[in-house]
Amino acid sequence: MDHVQGALENFGTYGKFKKVALMIIAHTSSVAEVQHLRQAFNTYDSDNRGTISYSQFKSALHSFFYSDEEIDLMFRALDVDERGIIHYTEFLAATLETHGMIEEDRIAECFDRLDNSSTGYISKEDLYGILGPECTDEDVDNCMAEADFDCDNMISYDDFLMLFHDQQQNLDDNVQKIVLRRRHSLTNLNDIRSSSRSPKASRSPKTRLSCGSAGGIDHLSASMSTAGETCDDWNYVV
Repeated sequence: MDHVQGALENFGTYGKFKKVALMIIAHTSSVAEVQHLRQAFNTYDSDNRGTISYSQFKSALHSFFYSDEEIDLMFRALDVDERGIIHYTEFLAATLETHGMIEEDRIAECFDRLDNSSTGYISKEDLYGILGPECTDEDVDNCMAEADFDCDNMISYDDFLMLFHDQQQNLDDNVQKIVLRRRHSLTNLNDIRSSSRSPKASRSPKTRLSCGSAGGIDHLSASMSTAGETCDDWNYVV
């Protein structure tokens, strides 16, 4: 689960364009490719509705000692279509990198889908088509700035590959932070419990330690409730 949590943190640092790319890769993944991620999703989807609510997300992350603010930021980052819930495809997109480096043939397939005009690069016109009729010029400019590393006003395949560069190192760094955070929090909690059991500890009858739980891409995210399902109507509306 630590790698899943690390991937969720990573996803929050990505721009919209990379999130869209990962949504496409997730949408075209087979059942076998994402079976273990389906199991991870089910630990959040406690009522088996195929979506994760904010309360479910917060409850699942309680054991990882995130603050309410951190949980809120992560939830909003995963809720790509801004519907107030996390769909299965959104969760898959955020956690695909737990496999390690995404295979280049999957990245190439995604690039071809985004290259609507079949020119060998992704233009602003392609981005307007990808993002849908409600996108603004600013949305398109931001996506272009995110991936146009050589600043030629188009996204080449090499640019696209660079979006996924060093993804595994970033994930490993986040996993290490999660392990250290949990270890530190458990140490502090054990210290508190030890102190409360000590005969020298002063106790107030009005104080009690509580360990309770801490309190678009519209069509694409909602169209896939189980891994391996496909959709012929590619409409990445934000």
